[in-house]
Amino acid sequence: MAEGVAGSERVGLKRLLVEEIAYGRADRVDFLRGLGLMVVLLVITGVTFWALFAFAEGLSADGAVTGVALVAQLVGFTLAGTLAVFFGTFAFAFANLIAKRARDLGLPGWKALAVATALGTAFSLGTPFASAAVYVAAVWLVLLLVPSARRR
Repeated sequence: MAEGVAGSERVGLKRLLVEEIAYGRADRVDFLRGLGLMVVLLVITGVTFWALFAFAEGLSADGAVTGVALVAQLVGFTLAGTLAVFFGTFAFAFANLIAKRARDLGLPGWKALAVATALGTAFSLGTPFASAAVYVAAVWLVLLLVPSARRR
């Protein structure tokens, strides 16, 4: 049986990332497509956020804040706040994508994501880095390589 929501049709990116929160599914191809987009969006948002703060810090590095520098800082912080909202939205879409893939594997979606996150946190706090890295690699390999569960 071909993977996919309706045979070989691909779901739209909006539906894949932010819609169907409680029941949506993502096969391997949709998951990889959404994952690639999320990585790009999160990196662009993070780098832009960092650049805005570096710019604002550079303007007031000497301690004297001129009128132009103050306006630039206010605009920069407003843009940074907007980017923070975008970053939060992208982080939710990323978590929703992982929950959909877990649901496609036959797991209970958000609960499986919560358990995997809790275990990952426990590994990162109490074990050497290599153990945590093996755990993270195992979770990603399961998400990427295990075929979809059969649907009835």
